[in-house]
Amino acid sequence: MKRGSITIFAALSMMLTASLLFTLLESARVYGLQSYAELKTETGVVSACAEYQPLLWQDYGLLLLDGACCMEKFSVEHTEDAVRQNLQKNLQRDNGFLNRFRLDLFRLKEEGVELTDYQLLTDGKGEVFLHLISERMKETLPIELAETIYNRIKEGKKIEDGAANTSELIFNAKKRLESKGQEGTKRKEFPDHASTDRPGDDMIKKNPLEFAVNLKESPVLELVVENPSQISQKNTGLKDSLLKRKKEAGTMEINVKADWYRKILTLGYLNNYYSCYTKKQENHFMDYEMEYVLCGKPAEKDNLEGAINRLLLIREAANVLYLTTDKEKMDLAEAIATVIGLLAEGNEAVIKAVKAAIIGAWAFLESVLDVRSLLAGEKIPLIKNEKEWTTNVNDISESFREHATAKKCESGLFYSDYLLQMIFFIGNEKLACRMMEVMESHLKSHEVYSNSRMDHMLVQLKCRISYYATPVFYHLSIIGRKYKDRYYFRNEYKFSFVP
Repeated sequence: MKRGSITIFAALSMMLTASLLFTLLESARVYGLQSYAELKTETGVVSACAEYQPLLWQDYGLLLLDGACCMEKFSVEHTEDAVRQNLQKNLQRDNGFLNRFRLDLFRLKEEGVELTDYQLLTDGKGEVFLHLISERMKETLPIELAETIYNRIKEGKKIEDGAANTSELIFNAKKRLESKGQEGTKRKEFPDHASTDRPGDDMIKKNPLEFAVNLKESPVLELVVENPSQISQKNTGLKDSLLKRKKEAGTMEINVKADWYRKILTLGYLNNYYSCYTKKQENHFMDYEMEYVLCGKPAEKDNLEGAINRLLLIREAANVLYLTTDKEKMDLAEAIATVIGLLAEGNEAVIKAVKAAIIGAWAFLESVLDVRSLLAGEKIPLIKNEKEWTTNVNDISESFREHATAKKCESGLFYSDYLLQMIFFIGNEKLACRMMEVMESHLKSHEVYSNSRMDHMLVQLKCRISYYATPVFYHLSIIGRKYKDRYYFRNEYKFSFVP
């Protein structure tokens, strides 16, 4: 048998070559570990954020992470623990063949999870919330359509601001008539035949001023709601409002843009996800969510009443504006005012005041029928025309028989459209807080989420995760045999629920 030999130089050369090879392999492994750490960081954070609040997504279309995990107190540790648990699951590896030899080339261990920055839904006095929902709505409400809605709202506001206060007109005229001490003005009923020598007694069957006053003194819900007994008696159940209570605050800088387009997108979101008297949302706790956003009262009945009162004022203003453009109706109002003035033996100034009050009363009576139609799911235009007008001031009782409603209109706005038009002019902070209070009431109506609060909901977060790994190939080289240190990796990942 022949004996082999090798020179010292050759042996040293082979050792150096092997050390170089193992060093190169270790370098490649470190680069792979860095990429692997980045991947696991993203996976861990995204997996934790995938545990979003289910009710808010199901009923309001919002993806948000409950930073308190349904507990009473908010703490970043809840989110850090969720990320850590998901990381531990993702870092468990099975390398098949190599695992038999306990050789895991990409074994990483988590050393620390830190939530460095985060943003809560209530941050920025509600600006974060409004930005989130407006970004969600941009896909379904283009700016061209939003501009049309915006122009319509501005037109409606001009109508509302430009009309006189009809209630003041009616009561001032009635007061002036009563100050004359005439019996005819104190009667609610006028004779339907000429039984006296006073002219015009047979012109009207019921004094429209007295009729309007009686209606205004009636409970508004009984006046316009067909079945008041079916009105919701629920209460929000909130002990304190978001506007008043001390809220949790995030650490991220807020940089959002507020303009008319964002406000229209917010209205679009309300129209899609919030309930109102004529449009119930399945499984929602509150029946009149839009009305709550408008009025902000704890009792749903009070919110509905407040919304209807404001709607009556809008319709009164619009109806006054139409009447002033209709010569025939203006002449009729003047004729009736003359009759009432003569019955009161009044002068020209009294007749002029009565005419203005007749117009106001007529507009109010028409608005009552308008609101009844709106609550029944019909449309009413901002400004009516002659064919769409309903009430007959000569015979008001006939116009109001059997819970009558206004004539059906082919075009116009629904009840919810009028609500949104009024909501548009609410300040951003108040609007955002009331919208979130609706959501919070909905969450608290479920026992498992009874401790949930909207100022616990995370919108964005930035997480820093540290890892370490031990060398594998480096120990096989000459220079690395005594190297017992670890590799450390630190990665940051930002996650946002904003589209």
